[in-house]
Amino acid sequence: MKYLSILLLYVVFMTLTAQAQEVKFGKVTKEELLETTHPLEPDAKAAILYKNQNVRFDYNVYKGWTLVTTVFQRIKIYQKTGFDWATTLVPLYIGSSESERISGIKGVTFNYENNQITEDNLKKESIFEEKVNKYRKKASITQPNVKEGSVLDLEYQVFSPFFTSIDELKYQFDIPVNQINTTVSIPEYFMFKQHFKGFYQVKFDQHTENQTIFIDGQRLSYLETIYNIGGRQIPSMQDESYVSNIDNYRTSVKFELNGTRFPNNPYKLYNQTWEDVAKTIYKYDSFGEQLDKQSYFKSDLTQLITNEMSAEEKAAKIFAFVQDKMTWNNYYGATCNDGVLKAYKENTGNVAEINLMLTAMFRESGLDANPVLVSTRSNGIPLFPTIEGFDYVVSAVNIDGNIILFDATEKETIPNLLPIRALNWNGTLVRKDGTYSTLDLSPKRPSNKSILMNASLDEKGGINGKIQIYQTDYVAYLFRRNLKSKEKEAYLESLENKYNGIEISDYQTKDAENPTKPVTETFAFQKEDQCEIIDGKIYFSPLFFFATNENPFKMEAREYPIDFAFPISESYRFSISIPEGHQVESLPESVLYKLPDNMGELRFSLAVSGNILQVNVVEKINSAIISSINYPIIKEFYNQLVLKETEKVVLIKT
Repeated sequence: MKYLSILLLYVVFMTLTAQAQEVKFGKVTKEELLETTHPLEPDAKAAILYKNQNVRFDYNVYKGWTLVTTVFQRIKIYQKTGFDWATTLVPLYIGSSESERISGIKGVTFNYENNQITEDNLKKESIFEEKVNKYRKKASITQPNVKEGSVLDLEYQVFSPFFTSIDELKYQFDIPVNQINTTVSIPEYFMFKQHFKGFYQVKFDQHTENQTIFIDGQRLSYLETIYNIGGRQIPSMQDESYVSNIDNYRTSVKFELNGTRFPNNPYKLYNQTWEDVAKTIYKYDSFGEQLDKQSYFKSDLTQLITNEMSAEEKAAKIFAFVQDKMTWNNYYGATCNDGVLKAYKENTGNVAEINLMLTAMFRESGLDANPVLVSTRSNGIPLFPTIEGFDYVVSAVNIDGNIILFDATEKETIPNLLPIRALNWNGTLVRKDGTYSTLDLSPKRPSNKSILMNASLDEKGGINGKIQIYQTDYVAYLFRRNLKSKEKEAYLESLENKYNGIEISDYQTKDAENPTKPVTETFAFQKEDQCEIIDGKIYFSPLFFFATNENPFKMEAREYPIDFAFPISESYRFSISIPEGHQVESLPESVLYKLPDNMGELRFSLAVSGNILQVNVVEKINSAIISSINYPIIKEFYNQLVLKETEKVVLIKT
């Protein structure tokens, strides 16, 4: 047994050592092709066997500096579920006069068939570019003849005129990485500082070399700093429930421009602190200047508010007006695209145009209002002072020391209820004088979902009755968004599927169109075979199709926080009529399960009165974000919740 263990370790070591050797494009081995599972992660659908990235600055006397990124990657496909790794998406940024471009694309798919290595070269028709929005496009590269066992080689270059911005370098993915190396070569004229993220440590070292360029016929020597970054056997990073953006915790390195010092030019510093960022953004014509414009809305504002109104009434009136007038064009942005004047005239604009307009109207009415810079959940958490870290802006009004947040891009929001995309830890409130404040964006008040059911069971295991669902705050917001996105019939079909195939009739809503009020759904329902009948006994979960059947937390350990987005309280009050000629033989025991530090609780109680079963269940999560330290506690909480909600009531014939 000991000899077998040593042999297995030797095989793994030799495999990894072979993969760590120099890898060249188009030179695959039979061993790579015959490998059926990853040595360290047998369940992996694919793996990055090798990836090399080279980032350098090229100088052209006519165009100046260009940032050139060369990528070579080798990917192994183990399972059909890994076929999506045969397509590589490369983001390309679009500027006002110049854009990034991709070139030098070549790829080969290798398979082992009939005792020989076969090659399929990448074809031009498998490469195409598409525009994502005004500022971005993407190149899509799909390699041919991909099968289980294939090895894919791909190489390409990206040329960027935006040489002051180096894309974040990622080292961890949802598949394991055997070896990854990056070389970043930066001339002494550009001063970048590095920011590290993630839980896996990569190798990082640097040295300098002499380089030469020719400018106007003159030879100019300069120093170049060369950074070597890399890692081996980097584990995959699996997404799990309640993660705002997994990229926030992925191992990566970000080079941020700190300043420039070109020959015969003064030393130029870039943003050093959050205060620098706030001042810089406020000075933009597309930001601060937009807040100073008032003439375009003055006549409408005069008709909208009166001096007799309270500050709260003014804020509510203006917010509702902008919500009703403006339609969001689905573009993010911490700064304006076409400006508030055009947006107001055409009744449409990006996030900044709508919410800076809103802020300007608040100010003109006499309210203490300021914009709040936000990084959306999809954009990640800005860990260091950077203008690029913000892609969104909302409005804040200070009324008697209380900060109220507003976002008029959606019709379903209300004061202090931002769209979930904007709930990303903190926002930065910026003022005209250049000062700033950090605001916690996490909701504190729980959103409630209360479900009332009056129903009857029959002796064949069917159930029918009426349900009322009462929802507030974010639960109501999500309901309205869902209802708005579908036709009524499609929504009811999705509701029936969600609740295990029940048949719904007499469906009605109350205040579904009024986001300032809770929303109520009522409907009748019926479902055959809801209960199990075994040896004449009837078995059923007391929460029926509302029961939580699976723990959303499956990992043994977790290194990143649990992000519920908002605190939530769900309550269930059911009154169930037992079939005639039956009685309760056994009930799940009542429990009160409280989490430490008031993080949440589960209240579960059942009682029988005559032929009526009373069910009362309350589930609470009291914090929007819970530290990873408490992951074992939260996981066990959901284990207990699933066990209790799937435990059966047993009825017997009398």
